[in-house]
Amino acid sequence: MPEYPIGDALEPQLSFNVDKQQLTRQDRFYTVADSVNYLRLKVNFSNDWATWITPLTVDDEAQDAPPQPVPIEKTALFSIIGESYAVPLVDEADDPFTAVCEVPYKVIMAPGFYLTIYGGGLLTTNAVFVDVEKSGLGKGSPFKKDPLPSVQEQLNALKNDITKTAEAAEEASQSALATAQELKEQAEAGDFTPAFTIGTVETVDSDQQAEVTITGTKMEPVLNFKIPRGEKGEKGDKGDKGDPGGTPTPPEPEPEPTDPDTGESGETEPTTPEGEETQGGEGTK
Repeated sequence: MPEYPIGDALEPQLSFNVDKQQLTRQDRFYTVADSVNYLRLKVNFSNDWATWITPLTVDDEAQDAPPQPVPIEKTALFSIIGESYAVPLVDEADDPFTAVCEVPYKVIMAPGFYLTIYGGGLLTTNAVFVDVEKSGLGKGSPFKKDPLPSVQEQLNALKNDITKTAEAAEEASQSALATAQELKEQAEAGDFTPAFTIGTVETVDSDQQAEVTITGTKMEPVLNFKIPRGEKGEKGDKGDKGDPGGTPTPPEPEPEPTDPDTGESGETEPTTPEGEETQGGEGTK
């Protein structure tokens, strides 16, 4: 068999890349004929395979409606001599650019089969030949192989799974509403007073709706809140200018010294050194 780039040779999976319209194999898994419900196909897609623009209808043109992009439904086409089997590719939950499907057992026969991918309306790739080795069972295999479902049957099965999931979610929502209504009616009738407690309080973005869910039991319900964050307010008006500050008051002058004998204030006469006489002024008669 030809050599392929190194990959996980132990995982029963064929790995391919699709870059625009070029399909290339990435694994080196050794494929043997006559296996059932065993081999899987995994395809990684480029951005071209995310969405496509639906053609406008007459009503759309009349209403001047813009074309709307829709996700591309991708299909793997497995072909052997005289027969082809189309299998829808399902996007992986955590990676919208990766899709998987099961390889139909009817094409897993020596010397191999061709694989091509198509989707949208209509985006195609080249065909790649996948080598298959003979098994030791040969003709007259002892196990029975169920007929393969058609593409429409497979799509219907996927839609049924999605519908069941949506119905289960709706049923859970209705059950919660019924429980809340029952608690309200019983409380109004005075049958019992539930011991409400606060569970979680979560602040959500301002564009989301407020939400209250009830968990716990009927006697001890727990209220869980989701409260939208408030919008930021507008900037306020500028305030009036304040009054000017007052003129500072100067400190009061210190009082002049007073004569201890007369109690009158005045300047203090200069003193003379000891032993010297002072010359007084002439008196008046």
